[in-house]
Amino acid sequence: MNRTLLRRVIKSGLSLARRSGILGASSIAITVVTLTVILGLFFTQALLDASIRAIESRVDVTLYIADSANDETIANMQKNLEAINEIKTVEFVSKEEALVRYRERHSTDDVALQALEEVGYNPLRASFVIHAKDTAEYESIITSLEGNLTFLEENKSFIFKPNFINNKVVIDKILLLRDGVKKFGYTLTLIFIIIAIMVTSNTIRLSIYSMKDEIEVMRLVGARGSYIRGPFIVAQIVYSIIAAIITLLLFLGVTYILRDSLTIFFGVDLFQYYINNVLEIASLVLFSGIFLGVISSFLSVSKYLKK
Repeated sequence: MNRTLLRRVIKSGLSLARRSGILGASSIAITVVTLTVILGLFFTQALLDASIRAIESRVDVTLYIADSANDETIANMQKNLEAINEIKTVEFVSKEEALVRYRERHSTDDVALQALEEVGYNPLRASFVIHAKDTAEYESIITSLEGNLTFLEENKSFIFKPNFINNKVVIDKILLLRDGVKKFGYTLTLIFIIIAIMVTSNTIRLSIYSMKDEIEVMRLVGARGSYIRGPFIVAQIVYSIIAAIITLLLFLGVTYILRDSLTIFFGVDLFQYYINNVLEIASLVLFSGIFLGVISSFLSVSKYLKK
């Protein structure tokens, strides 16, 4: 398409967008609803990811240390653990620190505190609390520790009780939940995109029907399909840009109004998340709107031209 023809198509498209009236407003409204759903799913995914990350941060592999281990042995063990690539941090928790944490964790449990007092001494053990770089890597860490015969053999008298098996069950459930949330989000988004294309296409068909005489004249004088499609695609791009702006402003207001409630419930400031990622979000909304508009216009006009 040469520049002159492109200018004519853009001019015709802008003219079509201006005089479409109710049909143009309907197209904008449909696009706003679709983009709202897509952006809503995006934010929902962000909230779920934040919740899952909060759960993941509490998961660890704990290696309990016998009381007979001295400072040098503990230092060597920590050095060996930190050498494992998948491990993010290795925190040593002394017996004293373990006792403090126990008291804090059970501060409202009188039975647990009373039982501790009756024992008369600190029954808790020192430990290494191991955090992975990613939850999916815990299995590799556990495999590395269980398969590192040298490490286990050298320190067998100091390793009291690793909680590998129990944590593996929790880790597997978290990974399953995370994958399920992503698949659900992708599937729901795809379904709404298909519905939006179908609904928008029907709206565009009404626009085509209202201009059928003009289209027939263009076909009689030999206008190419690209010239006939062009104005409808340009008009739909204009509607998509308007719809994207409306959707972005709408979510800006909603996230600000619900800011405190969402922060308390999910632990995420969604308004601040919006501001920090505004370019990414705006690009997502704008691209989605234009993509839906172009595809819907192309399919609708192409189907008409085949008649």
